Amino acid sequence: MRILLFIAIFVMGVVADSNITVTQKDLDSSGWGRYVEKSGKNLYFVGDAQYSVDSSTQYTSSLKIIKTDLNQNIVWDRNYSSMEPDFNSIDIVNKIKDTGKGLVVIGNYQPNYVVADNFGFIRVFDYNGNEIKNLRIFKMYKNGNFDNIFIYDIDKTSTGYMAVGSLNDGSLILKLDNDFNELNRAKYIPSEYSSDNDFLDCISRKIITLNDGYILGTTIQFNSSSNRTSIAMVEKFDSNGTLVWSKKFKDTNNSYDKSLKNLIYANGRIYAVIDNYYFMDFIAIDAVSGSILQQQTYPGVHNALYLDNEGFLLYSKDKIIKIDFSFNIFFEDSLDNADYAIYNMQYIAPNKFVTVGYTPYPQKIDSIEYSLNAPILEAGAVITKKYIDSLSSGWHLIGTNLKITDLSIFDNCYYVWQFKNGRWLSFSNLFSKKLIDLGFEKLSTLDMGDGFWVYKIR
Repeated sequence: MRILLFIAIFVMGVVADSNITVTQKDLDSSGWGRYVEKSGKNLYFVGDAQYSVDSSTQYTSSLKIIKTDLNQNIVWDRNYSSMEPDFNSIDIVNKIKDTGKGLVVIGNYQPNYVVADNFGFIRVFDYNGNEIKNLRIFKMYKNGNFDNIFIYDIDKTSTGYMAVGSLNDGSLILKLDNDFNELNRAKYIPSEYSSDNDFLDCISRKIITLNDGYILGTTIQFNSSSNRTSIAMVEKFDSNGTLVWSKKFKDTNNSYDKSLKNLIYANGRIYAVIDNYYFMDFIAIDAVSGSILQQQTYPGVHNALYLDNEGFLLYSKDKIIKIDFSFNIFFEDSLDNADYAIYNMQYIAPNKFVTVGYTPYPQKIDSIEYSLNAPILEAGAVITKKYIDSLSSGWHLIGTNLKITDLSIFDNCYYVWQFKNGRWLSFSNLFSKKLIDLGFEKLSTLDMGDGFWVYKIR
């Protein structure tokens, strides 16, 4: 009876609804919140401060950065001139990134009333908000035409930085030195689509730089008359720009568009977020070989946040799902953010996250903090018998970054439980026969990245 009671408590604790505490703060009375970056004990919110040029539909916008502490109390709030102040340009911020020495903001701008094309920009600041560099990424031809340029992501390399986006009908790959001086600009179209009559354009929204090259995340779009849905691609290139491997993700029935939303690097794996309007595919890819290691579809969410040793947070404005490295769900709850657009989310502390959004009427930048009443993965490195023996009484949710085949480290535990591939696995030196008699399969191995529950009584 005692065993059955323990099992019932454990199962109910996993599947029961959990609460989310939402704390909203108005950071600015006007503008659009675009991105938030955590740097040490501070958060940097970036957005577009929008102003009406006339009483019709014409607007101009400039860059806004708001520095807060981790509780979203404002330290300073600064507006910066638009990229083309004489022409009332519309500046759209796509990302702010901590460089270790300061902040870099990337995006694109449209010189209002002048041209319909977009130009890219890279703006560099110190941690006090002083602007150090302002780089325009554009090109005008003799006939008066311009390149149409968007910049979506940037990452550090051993010699400088790489930025990606779109350049006319192809992807933009931009190389910079450590001072953000442009070294090389190239347009990239995957060779298999360069002569495809249905090809419309490709947009690279994510880049991850590695010691042996870089990973590019791209969406391929086709002409609407072709009735072909968009395709997401994840590709690895070596340090010379030579293609190492390529993976395509498309709807086999040609019914749903698939776009590359995010890339995350962790534990030697690339985790790709492939988004559709109704669901997202979360895919683990070996960074060296390109082999697909795991894939799972989650409805109602559209992006992912890496939680260090805990796993991942999958989210949208409507839902939050917390998963371990084996893609097992151990928290899920709905949100009520119908009036917000959520662009990205940042990890503050275990079960505590913050996002930046905006309310449409009136437009104002808000920080939205979520505190989850959810299990916390307690580790994520080398799990030893000494560590297990040191745990206090009760349930503990633990993760491992190494494979565990010797389960004798759990000899002093009442139970070890794991839910994997749709079934419960258990280990207990004290009650192993009774658990098997109850129909539970014996746990014999824990793989790298697995999450599992331990119950102890001291």
